[in-house]
Amino acid sequence: MRSRIWLAWLLVLAAACASVQVHVDFDPSADFSSLRTFAWFPRTREPTGDFRVDSPLLDSRIRNAVERELAAKGFEKVVDRDPDFFVFYHFSVEDRIDVHTVNRTYVDRWGYVVSLPETRVRQYQQGTLMIDVADAREKRLVWRGVGTGRLRSSPKPDETTRAVNSAVAEILGRFPPGAAP
Repeated sequence: MRSRIWLAWLLVLAAACASVQVHVDFDPSADFSSLRTFAWFPRTREPTGDFRVDSPLLDSRIRNAVERELAAKGFEKVVDRDPDFFVFYHFSVEDRIDVHTVNRTYVDRWGYVVSLPETRVRQYQQGTLMIDVADAREKRLVWRGVGTGRLRSSPKPDETTRAVNSAVAEILGRFPPGAAP
């Protein structure tokens, strides 16, 4: 039972909404044309204490998606030599509340028009995926892409994978700077 609850939470968190808001920042003085090879930043991820984020399944999905997107752009992953740039990601989940008030208009049984406010409160979770690119020679951050969106429930792992792939593709679609979104 406990493993089912854990898996359900993982699926809820990993399945990002179709609409991901992406924001990018970069160092305009960086020479992105010289970047050809990459590696994952050689640091272990510190546990956050949040089982929704500290999932090896989610980690694997994100890493695979990042590697696939970078390879599609012509970047080569290296293990046995120094890369031109390092990649690192951070994923977080935040509980949010959406409050929406509308005026509902009714006609009562005597024919009078009555307008009453109706307030709806919805709790949801927002996921943020941040992907960093650091110049390996200069040891400094040169690009950051951040994708944010509502997380929704997804009953199947393949849907979770598709959602992660889509979010990573939207973020890395703007790397390197000048790439068409």
